[in-house]
Amino acid sequence: MSKAYPHIIPNPEDWPIYKQAKNRSSFIGTLNNFTFNRVINNQKDLERLLNMTVYQEGQRVKNNPWKVDPADDKKYWDKIRSELRDISTDDPQDERYQQIIKRIINRYNVEIVGDFKPKTFYFIRKFLTAFFKRLFNKMIVKGTWRLWGTKDQLFDKIKVHGPVEHIRELYKKGTVIVLPTHFSNLDSIMVGYTLDNICGIPPFTYGAGLNLFDYEIPAYFMNRLGAYRLDRRKKNPIYLECLKAMNSLSIYQGVNSIFFPGGTRSRSGKIESRLKLGLVGSVVQAQRRHIEYGDDKKIFMVPMILDYHFVLEAKSLINQHLKIEGKENYVRPKAAVKGIRANFRFLKALYNKQSEVVISFGQPLDVMGNEVNLQGDSIDDKNEIIDFTGYFSGEANDIERNNQREKIYTRLLGDKLVTSYRRNNIALASNILAFAAFELYKSVYQKSDFYTFLVTPLDELILPLEDFKSILKQCVEYLEELQAYNEIKLSEHVKSTDIDQLIFHGLRNLGLYHAAKVLHIKKDIVKTQDLTLLYYYRNKLDGYKIEERVKFQISNQKT
Repeated sequence: MSKAYPHIIPNPEDWPIYKQAKNRSSFIGTLNNFTFNRVINNQKDLERLLNMTVYQEGQRVKNNPWKVDPADDKKYWDKIRSELRDISTDDPQDERYQQIIKRIINRYNVEIVGDFKPKTFYFIRKFLTAFFKRLFNKMIVKGTWRLWGTKDQLFDKIKVHGPVEHIRELYKKGTVIVLPTHFSNLDSIMVGYTLDNICGIPPFTYGAGLNLFDYEIPAYFMNRLGAYRLDRRKKNPIYLECLKAMNSLSIYQGVNSIFFPGGTRSRSGKIESRLKLGLVGSVVQAQRRHIEYGDDKKIFMVPMILDYHFVLEAKSLINQHLKIEGKENYVRPKAAVKGIRANFRFLKALYNKQSEVVISFGQPLDVMGNEVNLQGDSIDDKNEIIDFTGYFSGEANDIERNNQREKIYTRLLGDKLVTSYRRNNIALASNILAFAAFELYKSVYQKSDFYTFLVTPLDELILPLEDFKSILKQCVEYLEELQAYNEIKLSEHVKSTDIDQLIFHGLRNLGLYHAAKVLHIKKDIVKTQDLTLLYYYRNKLDGYKIEERVKFQISNQKT
């Protein structure tokens, strides 16, 4: 069972996120000035900037309106356009342009900055405990009906690995930024719940897509739980600067934050290998400001890897990925199980299955990607303390802003995060089964291109169980080698000495809430009811070169 730690700061009035929310108006005022200065420093031609912004916003209002948008959206941008037409000047930094930019910045920041209500937070804490107790526990146990599991049983299903005590210590010494991998819409909820209820760390601010605020119930709670709003339709530089400024200033003021550097959910099921570094860069800037203003407060980056046996929206995600990658070559296969039968199988799984989620923390890093010790000192590969301030010093040893240098630091930090994700990824039994089965199917049945293989009739896909076991054993042995070199981690159910138990645990959990059976065994034959879902769950182990070390071939297959 995951150890539940006591809360570091029991009183919500002492939480950084609450202090910021209590002074929300003041924070927005400070943020407006902070953002404006960044825009002016980065943009020399304000007329061009405003014309581009007005055009893009006009297109958004016309072609992609949302229910959550302000009622006066069209009228507002029409008025800005009219004001720009009335300005006649050769000065691209004209004061009138600056005043318009200030108004736009305030409009954006009022929309972006969230709020936090402790009463709502306590309600959600209780609600989520009940929800997760249901999700991860059986409802029928040994002939008895049980609606909910216990809290201890829940914590046994949320398995937390990694340096939790280390992270708790760092929380007391600086600002903590948690950077999870991203697979499901449940991720934000799962991350926040784990940090609060298991790790005992006060709540973090986090980003939520503005489209989610279209729905009254989610909007009500997210508006009161510290979520700041991200509108991915808005691509203009003023809006993007508002987002980065909000993160940088909020982090500088000591508000702990969660954001997904992958940007969005992994459509393929693979661990992120390319990160969107805009928000990561804002953390580097916040750290430089600490040093610039002479305080010794540090910002700590904590990689977090989420490992699921199932992702509820996996089917739609993998179809989106294949459609983007394959274009006209991908023909979506017909579902093997659908209608009333599919609903029945889903409900049966919901009431009779139990599963788990595994959360793994990587070693905490500074904003340069160096590991940090319990005292928060940056250390090198020899475990020696690094003079951290030197990273931001100029030739005269004075602290200076250098955008090009900070972009390089951001890329280096991104590389370290990707490495941490791969090393701390925990290979689950279900992942290994999916990888071995998919690669075997591909080896035996792919006759031409990959996308044609994906629509192979399912009744033709047959694997002998004994061959499958042999391949599984080879996969586990290779993964154990990788684990010895700190390249991956294995779950407690992955043991090369007991392949039958590995198969039992993997089959019991692999995609268990899907209507179709992702993998099942019948009369010593391994079969699937959904090859694309099998591919999705296979992809969690993509990139470890398993296919180069294991010969995926059945006994009667010609070489």
